[in-house]
Amino acid sequence: MGRRLETTVAGQRQLLAAIGHDLRTPITSLKLKVEMLSDASERERMSRALAELERITEAALAAATAGQSDEPFQPLDMYSLVDSLIEDLRDLGLSVSFNEIDVRPIVMGRSDELTRALRNLIENAVRYGDMAHVCLSEQAGKAIVTIQDTGPGIPEDALERVFEPLVRLEQSRNRETGGHGLGLHIAKNLIEAHSGHIDLSNPPTGGCS
Repeated sequence: MGRRLETTVAGQRQLLAAIGHDLRTPITSLKLKVEMLSDASERERMSRALAELERITEAALAAATAGQSDEPFQPLDMYSLVDSLIEDLRDLGLSVSFNEIDVRPIVMGRSDELTRALRNLIENAVRYGDMAHVCLSEQAGKAIVTIQDTGPGIPEDALERVFEPLVRLEQSRNRETGGHGLGLHIAKNLIEAHSGHIDLSNPPTGGCS
């Protein structure tokens, strides 16, 4: 069972990588052709569509390679990493609060990968839950990052499924949210590559954590 699951996951990653690589060349070609359109409104419309396709393509490639870097782990100050990320997200206009406490857990990892994982989770919370409240704590020598939103929560039977690639819940399938169904999958892969664990729950107070 375990080997079959590993084979399935490996197959999914290979498929995502193949799709991503195969789409890059035609997207570049189409972007050049769009720039030659004389109709400004049509050029703008096509440029937006190609930008969305390019974003999905890059997300597919990121999902295929998440957690597979050969870069060695380094000691990381999780407080500084989380604080810096939240400041960047606030500068972009995202509603994010941070429970700043006197805890500075040090973990071994890759700064860019952990930052990307947390960014995906926080942006997902803001996208579907209006805002994100982030709390950093430490337990038994391990860093614990809790991210809670104020949205409608996630159905109990979908709490595990949302980590699968290209899975989007019905209520999120609209152009306004702009999700591509890979953010949580990438975050999970990156965190597990750091020997971490991630799970979702619906607190009694509402939202998702």
